[in-house]
Amino acid sequence: MSPEQLKVALESVPPRLQVLDVRDSGFFSGHINGARHVPAKFFDARVPKLVLDCIASAKTSVLLYCDEAEEELSVACARLLQRHLQESKQRCGIELSLKVQVLAGGYR
Repeated sequence: MSPEQLKVALESVPPRLQVLDVRDSGFFSGHINGARHVPAKFFDARVPKLVLDCIASAKTSVLLYCDEAEEELSVACARLLQRHLQESKQRCGIELSLKVQVLAGGYR
């Protein structure tokens, strides 16, 4: 997702996008307004609760981001989330439709 697309998505009413800051540090020195801080080092353990929270709050998309120089970290977390969604479908027969995206260029 581009920064321009993010701006439009954040302005939607009701908000359907859950923004996740996966940086291990730096959140408190600046972040995208409304982002939830889930450090990459804890991401795998928190995925089940993140998915439940997204469903409970009627989110349809999840955007992950980290610093510009660490964009591969948000890509890795996005893959973990997608894998969890696929495994839930196989295990429970429930398809959880969350669009998983990464912020192009990371947080600047």
